[in-house]
This record gives sequence, C-alpha cells and structure tokens, in this order.
Amino acid sequence: MAAPPCPLLGDGVTDDTLLHIASFITSTKDLLRLQLTNKRFSVKCIAAPSASSGGGPAAAPEMLCIPDEAARGWVAGCSEQERGWVSRRGLESWLGLMHEVEVLRLPLAFGRSHGNITLSENGAVATMSVDDWMTRAAASTAVMRSGRHFAQFTVVSGDDMMFGVVRPGWDVEGGVNALDVDGHCFYGTHNGRRDPGYTDWEGMQGAEQGDRIGMLLDLDQGSMSICKNGERLGVMQAEGLTGPLCWAVSIIQVDKQRPRRVGGGTRVADAGGLGSGSSVAAPKPALPTADGDGRRVRCGRGRATAGRLLTMGRVCGTYWIAGQRM
Repeated sequence: MAAPPCPLLGDGVTDDTLLHIASFITSTKDLLRLQLTNKRFSVKCIAAPSASSGGGPAAAPEMLCIPDEAARGWVAGCSEQERGWVSRRGLESWLGLMHEVEVLRLPLAFGRSHGNITLSENGAVATMSVDDWMTRAAASTAVMRSGRHFAQFTVVSGDDMMFGVVRPGWDVEGGVNALDVDGHCFYGTHNGRRDPGYTDWEGMQGAEQGDRIGMLLDLDQGSMSICKNGERLGVMQAEGLTGPLCWAVSIIQVDKQRPRRVGGGTRVADAGGLGSGSSVAAPKPALPTADGDGRRVRCGRGRATAGRLLTMGRVCGTYWIAGQRM
C-alpha cells in the first residue's frame, strides 16, 4: 500500500515556503536527502537572480530546484574568500559548489600517501621511517580550483622535506617523484629553494625542527608566498600556478637515526600578512617529542575573513591546533 501524501507538500504550500524551510538546512548531505524525499524538490521551480546583461536584452532566468537554490543562497552567504574558492563554471550545481566549500573548511589533512609514509592523528601527521633513499609523497584529497588558500606545515623531526602542491591525480601511492613536474610547486626545508628547477628566490630560508612554514597559494595570481614562524619571507613563485591543485609533502628518508616527521600545523583564520609584506603572528603549537621512528610533518590550513586577506598584518579569529578549535 502506497504511503499517503505528505500534507506539507500539498497544493496550499508554496515553493517560497518550502525554500524558506530548506534555507535552514546547512549541509549538502541533508539538502540531497531532502531532494530525495519528494519529487517536488527536484522540480526546477525557482528563478535564480540574473547576472547583469550589460545593457543587452535580459537573458531568461536560470531555473533551480529548491535544494539547489538553498545551496546557492548558502554559498552567497559565505565569506569573500570562500566564494573565491568556488567560482562557478557554466551551469555547475550549487549543491556541488556548497560541498566544495564544506570540504575546504575542514582542518587540512593528508588523505593519501605512499606506503612508506604513515599517516596519523586523522591525517594531520605524516611520518616516513623507511630508509630507501627515495622521495615519497603524501597529499590532501581536498581540491583547490581557484581563489586564495593558506596552509602551514611544521617540521616535527628530521630534514630534507618539501612542502607544496600537486595535481589531484598525481600518483603519490605509486612513489612517482612529484618535485620535477610542471604545474607543481614545492618549498624545500634544506635551504628554501623552490622545485621544480631547484630555483633561488628572494628571501628564501631553510627550515629546521620546530619551524612552521606558512604557504599562501593565490590561484587568481598564480603565485605562492612563504612565511616562516609567522614572518613573511617573500614570493617563492610569482605566477604560473593554476588549479586544480592539492596540498602535499614530499619526504626523503636517508638516515633512520634522523627520522622525518611533519606536523604541528595551525588552521589560521586570516593569512593576510603574506600578501602584503606584513608579519603573521600565529601561536606556536606544542610539538610531539621526536622519538626516532620517522621524519614527520604536520599540516594545517587557514581561511581569511572577508575582505582582509591582502590587508591584514596579523592573524585574527579562530585558531586551530592539530585540528582542534581553540
């Protein structure tokens, strides 16, 4: 026997009323569940606001279903930086764009790695302890297509590590060297040089145990800027970087007595000083004791408050230490 129709979706309930209800749903999964509950939520019945036609004839409005329009409103309410992460291409689903923002808001973590790299603390720490003289990598699964993104890496123990970005499909599991690849960009802790090309840049410095390396990726300019322990070093690459990219670390283990371990990152609420030449003051996280079992790196991510990314000279807002809000 078929279930009786839901009175809420009767003829007396307008699309605007249902949209108002849907606007209180703040997760992509729940909006998708709503869309599956009744065919009415799949009907394209809401006219989205039209973009300026530049004085020409007005284009027909794009029609959206109620969950997609709720997602569009959710994205519109995000910060300027977050909206920059998800510049819409064509008629992309607003639900898909909402999900992209949700993923990029999460604490940064490594989601995949070579078998010789161990991921711990929910992916926040990468440790390499296998002495094979080969460069191995770990990468985030969060994809950055556009806009400005900030990440911070802390050298917990060891040296000879490279922090940067790779293409989403790069074969880190297969052990393919990610450093000498056009479109990738890495900072080397040994002396600060940039790969690919082992290139010098003005202001470059290496990093040692306990140092925090902040990286500001600007996919609108195609640039990567670097800070060390909250102080701006300079622009490592001025142009040429394009999305999609993912944060990554590349580690070489040549001495078991000097383990490589990367971690201790903060998720910083505003990375403004990197863009303007000011310093970025961030709290230094407590570092795990180097216990001799691998080179280790910890990662973290930051996002800016609207309108302040290029003008801030200090960090403000919410801090994240090892994935925990403070």
